[in-house]
Formats: sequence, C-alpha cells, structure tokens
Amino acid sequence: MVRFPPGLQGSRKAMSILSVLLLILGIVLIVAGVMALLRKQMLWGIVLIVVGVILAPSSFVGF
Repeated sequence: MVRFPPGLQGSRKAMSILSVLLLILGIVLIVAGVMALLRKQMLWGIVLIVVGVILAPSSFVGF
C-alpha cells in the first residue's frame, strides 16, 4: 500500500480514480479483443486482449 504524507491526501484520491479508470479501460479492451476474435480478426483481437490484460491488473499496483 502506498503511504502519502498528510498534505498529499488528494493525490491518493486521484490515484484511486485513475486506477478505476485504467481498470475500466482494460476491461473494455479485453471485451473488444474477444469481439475482434469472433469476427475472425485474429491479430487485432490478440493485441487488444494482451494490452487489456497488462493494463487492467496494473491499476491495482497502488492498492
């Protein structure tokens, strides 16, 4: 867990909001990748899924 000095508590809230946004973006990329795979666009689908999987868990680093 990241500890902030008392004067930087607003930064902690901003990081929480950013991590939620990154998580949502990662999930959207994964869903778009699965949809691309279903449309037989293999390379694009794999790229979207890999980026989404890397992006979504990285939002939990601050917790």
